[in-house]
Amino acid sequence: MKKAHMLSAMILLAPILSGLEVQVEAPQVDFSRLEQELNAAYGEIFDLSSLETQMNADLASLAAALEADLRDRLVEADVEAELLLKGFSTAAVFASHAGGMRSSPDYSFIQVSVGGAFGFQNPSSFPFNVGSLYEAAEETFNVLAGGSIQLGAEVGFNLSFLVPGLHVGVRFGKFMLDDLALTKEVFLSYDLTLVGLSASYPLINGVGAGGIGWSGIHAGTGVLYEGLSTVYSRSFSSFYEASSQSYSPVYSGNYHLEIPAGPTLELIPWVDLKMTSSQVVVPLEILTGFSTPLFRMIGGGGVDLAFGSSRLEVSCGSSVKMDGTIEVWGPSQVEEVKSISSYASSSSAEVNGEVETSPLAVNPKLIMGAGWFLGPVVIDTGLVLYFNGGSGFSGTLSVGWVW
Repeated sequence: MKKAHMLSAMILLAPILSGLEVQVEAPQVDFSRLEQELNAAYGEIFDLSSLETQMNADLASLAAALEADLRDRLVEADVEAELLLKGFSTAAVFASHAGGMRSSPDYSFIQVSVGGAFGFQNPSSFPFNVGSLYEAAEETFNVLAGGSIQLGAEVGFNLSFLVPGLHVGVRFGKFMLDDLALTKEVFLSYDLTLVGLSASYPLINGVGAGGIGWSGIHAGTGVLYEGLSTVYSRSFSSFYEASSQSYSPVYSGNYHLEIPAGPTLELIPWVDLKMTSSQVVVPLEILTGFSTPLFRMIGGGGVDLAFGSSRLEVSCGSSVKMDGTIEVWGPSQVEEVKSISSYASSSSAEVNGEVETSPLAVNPKLIMGAGWFLGPVVIDTGLVLYFNGGSGFSGTLSVGWVW
């Protein structure tokens, strides 16, 4: 018997989902080996060509139905999630201060600091609405939400011998995590790299006596490069399609084959959103504060400017499970039961698509922070509130040594 060719059903979703391609490959049966097995076991010659043709057409219809089900689910979830991509890229901008210290801008010679930062972008006007990321996990992907964590270090130098009051730092950072469970169905993998320069300069010198007083007004800026790679994975409930076809028995001598029920196909898909971003962050800040010998409270405002490109690649992969049986009947009873899948090719589902965007370019911010001075050791904390297309916040904690 001539082996049946592999059939596949493909639906191109544009313009419903521009650029997204969904494909469920239909399994196909080849009963040549089954004919040989029956002849060897029972001495009968079966011609299963008509049964094979009917079942392959049936399987192609079931695969097309699975494909339509998957397409509808992806439309509902809005997997071409431009806003989610923008949210994660912007959250990385918020975490770019990792390793830096705002509370000690006037050290004498050199400053070395290490620390961490996190950032969160959400679509509402309330910066601390962390539930928006879970909304993206459980309902629709396309939400302006994202989170970011960064560990960093900075080495700062007093360059007052070049420009009075100028301090410049070299900052770098790296943070990775793999398969963090946000919910039972959603996992996040994350890789963020940071490298760049920071600078501060006193606009107005502070005044005080005995270590107590106003710290003046300082301007801060920098140029920071970030490379982000994030995979946001979510599983879906299964799709199930059962055949409604009836199959006539196939006879040969005292034996015959029966299909008690047509084949079924089941698909349990998952979607991976791979987000990459290459961006440059330019922070612009104005800070002031009040100091004591052991403590400094700071506050101010500014804006984080972000330039770059972000890319999202949508993929979905899953095997398609096939069920169904063939009964081999003798003169009065069932002699054996065979699985249809034993004579079928493998089947799978694939989704491919991509979206390009960029982080939010202008991110106004309010800055609050404090520093504790324990001899040459400085402990620096900060909280920043952002107000952009939605809102967000970041937090920092650094420990530094000052000379």
